[in-house]
Amino acid sequence: MLAIVTFLVVGTVFLGSGQPLDGNTTGFHLITDNGGFFPHGLLPALVLIQGVVFAFASIEMVGTAAGECKDPQTMVPKAINSVIWRIGLFYVGSVVLLVMLLPWSAYQAGQSPFVTFFSKLGVPYIGSIMNIVVLTAALSSLNSGLYCTGRILRSMAMGGSAPSFMAKMSRQHVPYAGILATLVVYVVGVFLNYLVPSRVFEIVLNFASLGIIASWAFIIVCQMRLRKAIKEGKAADVSF
Repeated sequence: MLAIVTFLVVGTVFLGSGQPLDGNTTGFHLITDNGGFFPHGLLPALVLIQGVVFAFASIEMVGTAAGECKDPQTMVPKAINSVIWRIGLFYVGSVVLLVMLLPWSAYQAGQSPFVTFFSKLGVPYIGSIMNIVVLTAALSSLNSGLYCTGRILRSMAMGGSAPSFMAKMSRQHVPYAGILATLVVYVVGVFLNYLVPSRVFEIVLNFASLGIIASWAFIIVCQMRLRKAIKEGKAADVSF
């Protein structure tokens, strides 16, 4: 979060100064002067959607965490609104700012776009700093995955959709069975990274994107059925 905020502040100030960067004047013209929105056509953009889906994964954790809120009627709407404006500011805002600072061709697949920008500014050790940031974000994502998946597996087990042992809880009310099952999957990922290090990310990205889209599809269907039940008076209305 700190890295993105730093980029947004520095990038906005630099954009407002009107100074050129790496021999290019900054601004909206960088989009139209370099092939427009789809420089290689629509198909590559559609293929890259799986990466975008992967980046938005786990926003549904808001619903998972709602089960442990003391006041979900108040907290859940706030959390959902917070997710929406955070995506708009930090994700969409960063992408828009990146394409206004440098031509899209200046960014490389093997390097973070934030590293590219700060490197053009001459900031030293930015590569090492961003590696630390990425590692911290990855560990945070792993922790969130353990929290969410363990509770989902327990809920599925209680509903008969998963093996019954997944419903086991510790004395501290931690769904340890589901967490251990998730850790096994993590170990499989490490093993895959050892076998096919050059392809493991692509494999995980493809599987994860399919799973995420399927989850969102089921959430939409459930929401539609809930709204229908509310209209028919079979379920209590919600305040959001």
